[in-house]
Amino acid sequence: MSSHLFKTVTAVSACIVSTGIMAAGPLVLDGPTGNTPVTYTDPNIVLDIETGPLGIRPNAAAAQLVTDAVALWNNTTTATISINTTGTGVTEDINSTNWDDYLPTPPTDYNDQDGINPVVFDSDGEIIDAILGLGASDNIVGFASSIFLVGTSRFTEGFAVVNGKIGLTDDELRLVIAHEIGHYFGLDHSQTNIDNTESSCPPIWTDTAAYPLMYPYACRNVPSLHPDDEMSVSMLYPAADFNQTHGQIIGTFLLPDGTPVRGANIWVEEENGDVYSMVSDYLKENTGLFNLRLPPGKYTLHANSINNVFFDSSSVGPYADDQYGLSFQDPAASIGDVTLMDNTGTTAVVFNVTADSSIDITFYSDGTGTYTSGKAITDPTVVNSFTPSGGGGILNPFVALLIPALVLSRRRLLGC
Repeated sequence: MSSHLFKTVTAVSACIVSTGIMAAGPLVLDGPTGNTPVTYTDPNIVLDIETGPLGIRPNAAAAQLVTDAVALWNNTTTATISINTTGTGVTEDINSTNWDDYLPTPPTDYNDQDGINPVVFDSDGEIIDAILGLGASDNIVGFASSIFLVGTSRFTEGFAVVNGKIGLTDDELRLVIAHEIGHYFGLDHSQTNIDNTESSCPPIWTDTAAYPLMYPYACRNVPSLHPDDEMSVSMLYPAADFNQTHGQIIGTFLLPDGTPVRGANIWVEEENGDVYSMVSDYLKENTGLFNLRLPPGKYTLHANSINNVFFDSSSVGPYADDQYGLSFQDPAASIGDVTLMDNTGTTAVVFNVTADSSIDITFYSDGTGTYTSGKAITDPTVVNSFTPSGGGGILNPFVALLIPALVLSRRRLLGC
């Protein structure tokens, strides 16, 4: 994989770049104070699939791949996200002659008021080249985007582009599309408990099911969601009974002197082997906050550094936009492998997570900590209600959120 597409949120004046932050974490933060995960107000999202082919695949076959991909997310019973692929807003073949009628052309036109969420099949790569530069279609499999208004925490609408020029199997494309759809509705990448020095994919882990779908590299080849993916989407779009069926581990990750550690990888492992993760200070409040909603079970708590190759379009968390971000500076960069230990310093603390109850933890980077069980569940990511204003024209000010593009070397996703 080559090509770098930035994962930073870009201002109105910038050209189109891909962006890209509780498991996998919210992709982007905004709201009145800039600390609220951005989501869709209505989790029932309708995608409008165009009528043209995807390379050698006829339209019906390509559309079925999109339907298969979104089904992975729709089948998450603990989340309300529901993506429908039968929208009728596009009734033609979107190609190099008309793509700008459906896709943003910043800095003046964002097509965010037409009520259409197009899925574009770029059969020959010409649309990707037009948007991202000549030759981009040689290694970018696709990208997705959602747009939001600055100062709010709500996406308004979005789009996805899939490249038909690069030869992929149907199974590969399903996972590619599913990964991008995760970004589309607001998920970032996730490192989980995977070795933070991994630089190839696989074979450090021979079990590809151990990799989440939202891992920055295309390691997962199992056509399902990892438990971390399921929890990520459920935290952004929780089912009505989520608190009643899940518990919480919430706390702060600090140096022994109390300094918050920003941008480290926090993860828990259930005794059955399931793993869930979160980046410390994921709401960018300088507290070291982490927050994990979990199925009832017995868990150990751990931390390590973010892999230093996970920046730009492959970044994990809000502090890895480039290789100089806080995730790659001390103290976050030198965490090593840390487990919360009991008072003897020889045995990991095992937390018994129960439904509708929280365990509040202060976790220090030397493996010590304190905790209180049986507290009420708290939600530091409560989203304020927001209704987009009506009327014609372009809403302003706003930011174009172009979800990290898929840059493929047939083994990895950089910028997905």
